[in-house]
Amino acid sequence: MLNKNIKYSLMLLFTVLLAFSTIAFAGDAARIGTASGVQVQIPVGGRNFAMGGADLGATIGLDAIYFNPAGLSVIENRGEALFSSMSYIADINVNYFAVGFNSGRAGNIGVSVKTLSFGENMLTTIEDPDGKSGAVFSPTYATLGLTWAKRMTDRISFGITSKLIYESVPRASASSFAIDVGLQYRDLVGVEGLCLGIAVKNIGTDMEYSGAAFLNKGLQEGSKYSDFSGIPVASYGLPSSLEIGLSKVMTLGNNQLTVGSNFVSNNYENDNLIVGGEFKLMDMLFLRGGYRAMLSDADIDDVADPIFGLTFGAGLEYTLGGVNLGVDYTYRAAEYFDGNNVFCLKIAF
Repeated sequence: MLNKNIKYSLMLLFTVLLAFSTIAFAGDAARIGTASGVQVQIPVGGRNFAMGGADLGATIGLDAIYFNPAGLSVIENRGEALFSSMSYIADINVNYFAVGFNSGRAGNIGVSVKTLSFGENMLTTIEDPDGKSGAVFSPTYATLGLTWAKRMTDRISFGITSKLIYESVPRASASSFAIDVGLQYRDLVGVEGLCLGIAVKNIGTDMEYSGAAFLNKGLQEGSKYSDFSGIPVASYGLPSSLEIGLSKVMTLGNNQLTVGSNFVSNNYENDNLIVGGEFKLMDMLFLRGGYRAMLSDADIDDVADPIFGLTFGAGLEYTLGGVNLGVDYTYRAAEYFDGNNVFCLKIAF
């Protein structure tokens, strides 16, 4: 008879593999630009962001929610809070806030909110194409997440995030519900510090805009009175992905080195290969870097260069009065515009 922990582990592994089977052959690079809700692909946080997202197996705490929700199973204190802000593209800012609590045997709970700030934009209409009215608007893009994670054994962790994805512009909006599923296996095949991470992301409903913007007023055939008729609107799927990675944590005297690599299979774009690492000096100073490479597609002759590739950053942590404070900075280089600057603040209490 299998003990309870092993049964849980097999069940969770089967769940991940089943989710993978739904997207493994869902699409290819020919579908680039046809996904909806692409805001879910914008990374957030500090540590793993600076590593390019390379650490799926050993990442823990709130910083793990975006990359692998299983990592939330390890919260070193009673609770954590994290805030990050990134200058993205075209004067768009991405703000992220998350808070998590250690709930003991019940597992750990995390709540996260990611929003995009577009500033004020000129409102134009068919009647006023030049925006002479002076009216402005700001789109609303947000992702709300609820994460549960638990250490099923001393080596295996499981996590799941349910997400509400919402977008709106004047007189039109769209929403979708999705889940991320993650698994971590520490000390793989008995090798200390070798960690396996698996994450299936953005498995959810299609997005379709609706609202007054899609209504036309006019006379119906055979009618004497004007009425509203709807404009047909297409729906599109979310950019789902499967990520499988290995991380190795090595102790070097009073310091620690973590290296990782993972393969990303996307259903709406080319697959990616990510490598990265972190050097921790005296449990206080952190130096990080990573690189994301786009893999070519044999069926596509002309594959565009990746917009983002190299990332690097640094962090500082300090304990004061029983509260662990951390500050991280990340820079992500971009191909066609100035790179992204990311600032992150962490508090463990």
